[in-house]
Amino acid sequence: MAALKIVPLAALLLGLIVLVSCNDSDEDEKRPNSPSGTAQSSNQKPGEKPDADEENEGEEGPATPAAVAAEKAAPQQTSGKGFAYTFDGDTPGQMPAKFHGAKTGGGTQEKWAVTADPTAPSKPNVVAQTSTDQTDYRFPLLIADEGSFQDLDVSVKFKAVSGSIDRAGGLVFRLKDPNNYYIVRANALENNYRLYHVVNGRRSQFAGANLRVTSGEWHELRVSATANYQVKGTDMKNSKLLSISTHALAALIILVVSLQTTSPAQVTGDQKPGEWKAVEDVFGFPPANLPGGVARFNMPRKDLHVTIAGTEVKPGLALGGWAAFHHVGANDAMIMGDLVLTEDEVAPVMKALQDGGVEVTALHNHLNGESPKVMYLHMGGHGDPVKLAQTIKQAVGLTKTPLPQGGGATKETSDIGFDVAAVEKIMGRQGNVSGGVLHFNVPRAEKLTEEGMDTPPSMGAGTAINFQPTGNGRAAIAGDFAMTGKEVGPVMKVLEDNGVQVVALHSHALDDEPRLFYMHFWANDDAVKLAKTLRSAVDETNSAK
Repeated sequence: MAALKIVPLAALLLGLIVLVSCNDSDEDEKRPNSPSGTAQSSNQKPGEKPDADEENEGEEGPATPAAVAAEKAAPQQTSGKGFAYTFDGDTPGQMPAKFHGAKTGGGTQEKWAVTADPTAPSKPNVVAQTSTDQTDYRFPLLIADEGSFQDLDVSVKFKAVSGSIDRAGGLVFRLKDPNNYYIVRANALENNYRLYHVVNGRRSQFAGANLRVTSGEWHELRVSATANYQVKGTDMKNSKLLSISTHALAALIILVVSLQTTSPAQVTGDQKPGEWKAVEDVFGFPPANLPGGVARFNMPRKDLHVTIAGTEVKPGLALGGWAAFHHVGANDAMIMGDLVLTEDEVAPVMKALQDGGVEVTALHNHLNGESPKVMYLHMGGHGDPVKLAQTIKQAVGLTKTPLPQGGGATKETSDIGFDVAAVEKIMGRQGNVSGGVLHFNVPRAEKLTEEGMDTPPSMGAGTAINFQPTGNGRAAIAGDFAMTGKEVGPVMKVLEDNGVQVVALHSHALDDEPRLFYMHFWANDDAVKLAKTLRSAVDETNSAK
């Protein structure tokens, strides 16, 4: 089984890589000597002859390929397994962890290094190809070590920044060694996309399309390759779709989405200006605009004074109500949320939500031994976003929840009573301080859906970890781990073996895929010690790196 590999080419910045294993198949190794296929760009009419430069370019490369080292087989992954790489936990100036370099063609060795980029899709880091070698037929490869897949779904966010010979980036898959693989490549100098088969160091094009690839802007390239894949009609806004049939793969889908970092939508978390204005008018305060086009309306229970064993629980630690909205169609939005309720508020709020068409998906505890007792009601559904917002606003109005009064959030200091930098280093990611609490959000690596709809991690379907300072370098921790069933036992063992109390285990949604369970926890101890335990528990889950 050949390992799936991720490949950028020269003069490129890579921001985010996601790999997901699909249903397994044994067909991917049946490769012909002469693969063939067709591709059609979005501006080419059915049956129309492609432009001259879209024709096959013929075979290219040296008659005698340079010798390359054999690739060590990566572990084969089961269906549904995924990996995500942001490079934010890697050391600047170094090769990113869990990758290695290689090269097709001549010239000097590849040079890959993690570097900071203020425009990165996941701040602060990207990985860059830094070599200035001008050799014509030279293709540096950055190869992921962790996964070997039979059917796959892989995407990469890239930005072409310089280069006069080539200014291109791509994805390699079905890789045997640096001289034998398939590659989809986007070229900013030529404004085209090409699908090549590289055999013994020589490449043959068997599909292509002329589509703009703008230098200096982030784009996303995605490949799904399966043995039996049916393309269904879909309307993908601001995207181009190529369907490429080959003898080696029953079908290959390439999705190219422009991610212009200079647009207001990127600055505010993928939102279009005014996109949620009608919903904002219902709530009376602006949302937090999150990645993936998610608008989250936060409604913390600042009116409650909850204590556990003498420690007062800040709203940001475990009393944060919220409702998140994500468009799934014209005047159709998915919602998810979590309302923090006192016991006497549960029944009227639940009835108001159900009467207004909002699903109640769970009702349970997130804490243990708190006073007064609080309950957590999870909600979901989809439909007219304004009507859903009106229902939620009406339900919240039956509680004593004080709604925010507009205005932007003020920047908070990271000096909150313990070593935040040390905790962030252990966790391997940057946290966010708000409400006097340090927050970490750890998305799952695989694709998530609810009722068949894609669910961005920022909708709340990930691991949340919060640190509240309690003095002398100590912190109270609370939050929840998002886990598949097989991960529950290992995570629970790590927590309990290290003095972290598991206070609840349950689901939050009704029809999520993969099925996720949420484990809530509590402890009050040295912050650095707790961070080590939590990081070990995160490592037991299939979470983004």
